[in-house]
Amino acid sequence: MSSIREVARVCGVSPMTVSFVLNNKEGQVSEETRERVLKAIREMGYRPSALRSASTTRDLLTLGMVAGVASDSLMKPGYYNAVSNGVLTSADKMGHNVTFFTTTLMHIDTRHSVRAYCDGRCDGLMVLAPPINSDLVEALKERGFPYIVIGDWTANENTWSIDVDNAAGAKAATEFLLAQGHRRIAFLGGYHEVRSTNQRLESYRATLIQHGIQPDPALEYLNLARDSHTDLAVTEISQMSSDKRPTAIFAWNDGTAEQTVISLRRHKMRIPEDISIIGFDDIVQNPDIDLTTMHQPFTKIGSAAVEMLVEQIRDSDALPQRKAFQAELIIRKTVGPPAH
Repeated sequence: MSSIREVARVCGVSPMTVSFVLNNKEGQVSEETRERVLKAIREMGYRPSALRSASTTRDLLTLGMVAGVASDSLMKPGYYNAVSNGVLTSADKMGHNVTFFTTTLMHIDTRHSVRAYCDGRCDGLMVLAPPINSDLVEALKERGFPYIVIGDWTANENTWSIDVDNAAGAKAATEFLLAQGHRRIAFLGGYHEVRSTNQRLESYRATLIQHGIQPDPALEYLNLARDSHTDLAVTEISQMSSDKRPTAIFAWNDGTAEQTVISLRRHKMRIPEDISIIGFDDIVQNPDIDLTTMHQPFTKIGSAAVEMLVEQIRDSDALPQRKAFQAELIIRKTVGPPAH
């Protein structure tokens, strides 16, 4: 098993230099030396403790997880809770432990936060829906530390990642509304730093164009990070004249869809008689909202994430994999043909 001294010997530097690199001490090591040390760390499979170095032979692994949202979101019904439950169920069946890191670590300087993940507390890390501008994954790659990105489907084929096919799901949702006869379809999107909301928006636009409809910027409501933002969007929609008002709404996730329904009802609008709505996720908790939506296979996503991470831990030569599951249209009662 590798040690700091062995890494230092291979690189022709002192153990202190290797420690500086591992701890991201600025101004202590040249960029050329830093890259050389990181390369040796990856190739030698160095881990901070003998216990972690022996992870390939241990039956019980500790899998870390950190999310790009407030930690309490993992406990509340919704996307993060659904994915976490899928991960926990799969890890339990495989006989592994899961350690949750606080969300704060996701948003502080990666040069400092990456130490917490790679110091031997876990054998590999699941990064759940990181912000687009996060450089955490690249920092983990640099160190050759096992990881899997969940809910952030990037174009980088050298990244271990798993997600639902956002583009295909948004296309199916938009085409279902079009098939009902809707032509003025609004899009309610989430925070711009979440990649999935951008992918669903782009697919919604592309699908309209494919059907000969020019997307109307006036019907796109973006960066709806809070329920109050959604309420403002719905208020604006309700005040539009009948010739400009959308006859259907595609909400980027079920949380937004649920709040949209609540707000529409507050404005005395009937669903789907006056306006239709479709969501994405299939995790609405309100029994009074029988939402038409796109179902995400959260159990399968969680299980695949655990399996892919364990594969990396067991085999340091495993090549990066990217998996995308298909969303399934679930037809309920919030979509119907337009009133006119």
